[in-house]
Amino acid sequence: MKPQKSSAPLAALTIALAMTASPCWAADILATNSQKAPASTFDDLWSHAILYQNQDNPILQEFALQGRFHVQYAVGSADQGNFTSGDLQKLGTETWGNADVRRWYMGFRSTLFHHLKLQGHAVINPDWEPVYNSIFDLYATWGVSDELQINAGKVEVKFTKEYEVSSKEIVTLERSLLINQLSPGQITGTWVNGKNVAGSWNYELGIYATDVQEEFTEFQAGAVTLAKIGYDLKSATGLEKAGIGLHWMHSSQPGVAGAKKYDDNFALAGEIKQGRWAATSDLVYASGKNDLTGAEVPDVWGISIIPTCDITKKLQLVTRYQFVRSDQNNGITLQNRYDRLASDLISQTGKAIAGNQYQAGYLGLNYYIYGQKLKLMTGVEYAKMQDNANDGGEYNGWTWTSGLRLFF
Repeated sequence: MKPQKSSAPLAALTIALAMTASPCWAADILATNSQKAPASTFDDLWSHAILYQNQDNPILQEFALQGRFHVQYAVGSADQGNFTSGDLQKLGTETWGNADVRRWYMGFRSTLFHHLKLQGHAVINPDWEPVYNSIFDLYATWGVSDELQINAGKVEVKFTKEYEVSSKEIVTLERSLLINQLSPGQITGTWVNGKNVAGSWNYELGIYATDVQEEFTEFQAGAVTLAKIGYDLKSATGLEKAGIGLHWMHSSQPGVAGAKKYDDNFALAGEIKQGRWAATSDLVYASGKNDLTGAEVPDVWGISIIPTCDITKKLQLVTRYQFVRSDQNNGITLQNRYDRLASDLISQTGKAIAGNQYQAGYLGLNYYIYGQKLKLMTGVEYAKMQDNANDGGEYNGWTWTSGLRLFF
C-alpha cells in the first residue's frame, strides 16, 4: 500500500487563511495613508471607448468599443516537478514566453431603441497570426421590464455564484476546480431573466445547444437547460448585501463538450457583504450516468468559499478554500491551469489526470488602480489531490500567480 503523504502543509495554510482577518482590523489606520489617483485622468482615458452617445436618437443611443486584457505569470512546485506558465505551450496554448495571455478580447456594445442591447467580443490570438481566433460572446438583450429580459446569442453560461461573477471582476486569478469542471463554457442559446417588483426574488431560465463552435452552434448535439431562483436577503439580515440562490443545470446528452459529462448539476450559491468584509460560496453536487463513450461517470460534490477584506480603498485581501470529493476513483480532474503543468503529469500523454479527493487553499492580494477596470493581482495556492486508484492522479504542490487585469 502506498503511504499517504502528510497533510501538514494544507493544515498550515488553512490556519493561515483563518488568521487573515487581522490585517483588516488595522484597515482604518492604513486607509489614512491610501491616496486615490485623480479619477478624472482614468475617466477621460476610458471615455474614448464611447464612440457615439445620444439619448435623444430614437434608433441608436450608444455605440462603444469594449475589450478585456488579462496577462499573468505563474510558477509552481509539486512532487512531480517544477513548472511555469510558459509550460502551457506543451499543452498547445500560446504564450508570450513565460507569460500567459489569459484573456484578450475585443468587441463592442450598443443600445438601440432604448430597450435593445447588442454586444460581443472576439478572441484575439496572442501572436496575431491571425489576429482573430473566435467569437467569445455575441448576444442581444431586449429589456421588456425589470421583471422580464429576453436574451439570445452565444454567451458564457453562468452556473454557480463563482461563474456569475465575470472574469473582469473575479477576485482570484483562477476559478475553483469543480466550478471549472462543470462549466459548459461559451455556447449558443436563449434565456430569460428578471426580478419581481419588490426586487426580493430573481430568476433565470435558459436553454442552450451543447456543441462548442468557434462562432455559433451547428445544432449537432443535445441541449443544456439552466434554471435559477434567488432571494435577496438584504432587508432580512440588515447587511449591505446578502443573497442566496439555487441553480439547476441539466444536460440531455452528457459527454458533448458544452454539456460536460453530468446529467444533473445543482448549486446552492450565496453572498454577503458588510463594510470591508465580503464572501461568496458555492455548495455543488453533480450526478452522472454514462457519457457518450459509455464510461461510468462518478458523482462529485464540493464546496468553495471566498472571503475578502478591503484593507484600504485600493488594497484587498482574498482567501479561498475548496474541497471536492468523488464517490468513486478518478471522478475529479486536475486543473489545467496550472497544476497539470508539473513535468511528470504532462508526460502522461493520453492518460486522465484524475483523483477522488481534492483540497486547495488560496491567499492573495489585489490592488485596484482604477477599480475593477485596472488592477494588479497576486496569490499563492496550495493544492492536494488524493488518488486511491494510484494511476497517476496524485498531486501535492504550490502555485504562485501574479497578473494584470484590464477592461474597458
